Amino acid sequence: MENIITILWIVSILSLIGLIGMAVTWIIGKVVHKEITIKVGKVGMLCMLVLAVITFAGAQGVQKIWDNKLANDRTEFRKYARKFQKDYNTTSNMIEVTHSDIADTWYDALDGDFDTAVDEEIALQDDSDIKQNFKNMRNDITMMKVFDTADMDMDYKDFQSAYNKLHQYYELTFEPGGESYDSYQSKESKYDTSIKDYYSKMQAFNE
Repeated sequence: MENIITILWIVSILSLIGLIGMAVTWIIGKVVHKEITIKVGKVGMLCMLVLAVITFAGAQGVQKIWDNKLANDRTEFRKYARKFQKDYNTTSNMIEVTHSDIADTWYDALDGDFDTAVDEEIALQDDSDIKQNFKNMRNDITMMKVFDTADMDMDYKDFQSAYNKLHQYYELTFEPGGESYDSYQSKESKYDTSIKDYYSKMQAFNE
């Protein structure tokens, strides 16, 4: 669409230049009293004028259609961005609560069979709502990609990065195999900071 607009504007400008050229030809014909030159200038001016009017009107019309499409795309993008933000906040809070429960159980069992205690605590945690929220967020990202105009403060890739970070937090929380209690806690702190930063950006974008 942008290429069409550019081409129409270029043709319109060239037509105006051609119109000036034909006007000069017509004037020269008048001065030297050459009928053929006058005729060429007159016909040329008419053709260039018609072409200039058509391409100018066309460029204006296509530009308006394009501007309306961009405005609609931005509106739709923000709609899905707000849905994503809501699920993002809810999901991060749910994971945080779960992580805290597992960490507490882990700490209490440090002097005993903490592996079994942690596995049992994880088994008690219901992550069905979290998984559904992740599915919703993936759908939101898909739609944001469709409506991304690439001229806003955030694009769909920013939301994809935020999603990836939150999912890594989820994996750490529910699949802590290979982690020590200390690493489980320190990594959680880093994820928490990153996720809050992403959420702050979303809030500013969606205001």
